[in-house]
Amino acid sequence: MKSSEHLAYLKERGVDPARLGGRYSTEGSDLCILYCDPQGKPYKDSRGNPYRVRRLFPTGKPKFKAPPASGSRPYFSPLMPEGYLDNINIPLVLIEGPVKVDSCYQNIPTGYCFVGLTGTWNTKDRRDENGVWNNKNETRLLPELKAIPMRGRKVIILFDSDIENNISVDQAATDIGNWTRKLGAKPHRGTLPSEPDGSKNGADDFLVRHGGSALEDLLDSAEIEGWPLPAALLTHNGDLKKIYTPGELKRLTRSLAEVGDVKTIDSTCQVLATKLRIPFDQLLADIDDCRAGTTEYGFLGRAEDLEGDDDIDSSWVMPYLLPKEETIVISADPGTGKSLLCYSIAHAVATGSDFLGFPVAKGVPLILQLEEGGSFKRRFKAIGLARSEFHPGLELNKEWYFSPKFDLAKNRHVEQLKLLIRNNIDLVIVDSARAVARSMNVDENHAEFGKRVIRKIAKFINDCGKSGV
Repeated sequence: MKSSEHLAYLKERGVDPARLGGRYSTEGSDLCILYCDPQGKPYKDSRGNPYRVRRLFPTGKPKFKAPPASGSRPYFSPLMPEGYLDNINIPLVLIEGPVKVDSCYQNIPTGYCFVGLTGTWNTKDRRDENGVWNNKNETRLLPELKAIPMRGRKVIILFDSDIENNISVDQAATDIGNWTRKLGAKPHRGTLPSEPDGSKNGADDFLVRHGGSALEDLLDSAEIEGWPLPAALLTHNGDLKKIYTPGELKRLTRSLAEVGDVKTIDSTCQVLATKLRIPFDQLLADIDDCRAGTTEYGFLGRAEDLEGDDDIDSSWVMPYLLPKEETIVISADPGTGKSLLCYSIAHAVATGSDFLGFPVAKGVPLILQLEEGGSFKRRFKAIGLARSEFHPGLELNKEWYFSPKFDLAKNRHVEQLKLLIRNNIDLVIVDSARAVARSMNVDENHAEFGKRVIRKIAKFINDCGKSGV
């Protein structure tokens, strides 16, 4: 039977212990949490007893205390859906603290595989090959973590909001990024914000204060941890090398071509250009060629190039509507469906599906949605460009992009957009031209509007070799 203090503590963190199959219990003043393997079998401590971590009351340091001379274990919640741990398509989220894991599953039951660490550095211990603890052993990665399928998987490190002010915790996140990358994962870091009054947020605090949808948005926007390259292309400490072999340079280019985040590509290439003494523009061009499928043959064709799809005319983005490397203007009265038409075009390009009965080559669209406000989110979901309760939709920042605040008058916005278009985008949709020019004080009915706005947008889209609406 749990004490009223322990029950209040769990309730404050969004955890209902009745759903957790006896994982929580009270011993004296401590709240005890039973750690089990993914199949629900309790781990054993050094004395052969069930492995229980104590949450000490009253609050002190450390907050959590593991069994002595027993090493560390990850916490697997009984709420974790079957098959989630082994499915590399489910993002793995590493969190400090078992209570936070259970809170996450009770608020976000599907979509993420949450696994708990007793402490930020509790990813390693001194157990030997037989699982026996010895203080003289070297520390090494927990075998329970090493057994989780990682290759190609997105891993999100989600620690408390004070990580930016805590050097040790920040270093722990970097260490996790390094060893997960060595196992083939794609590590990311999710940053929880503190409250306006300075109050710290853990995942459980954030969920209680802001809800599951807000945390999902934060997880979806997690940033790449470290340099976005496989461990074999980095130093032992996860830094960029100063010298790469020709074969490594090819792999480096292929790896960067798979990254969709423009700022990450930009900063990585700037450092590489300095280290390798290669022009920055050349690195970007190599990445662009890799994305376009250009090989060592250059402009010469290959046998497989003869096996293209005869049904798709490569000179058009939209047959008889939008030629490649051209920009068209759609004009009509308000409420006639201009935006919906554009979204339908974007969906056809993103999925490579038919549009108005014509086959469309698959590509990546970008929508500058600058005037619809909250209604565009519902429209995106309805058209299939965002996740909804009905279908998974298309993945944002991979299969399609959007921006709600592009400003044509800001040179930095324009330069970032050019970089994004050149490296990632096939079709740019500007909705609307009037909205993109608000800060320029140009009347849409004035002749200057076409020259200063329409022509300017069309020029930098088409100069990047892409198409626009």
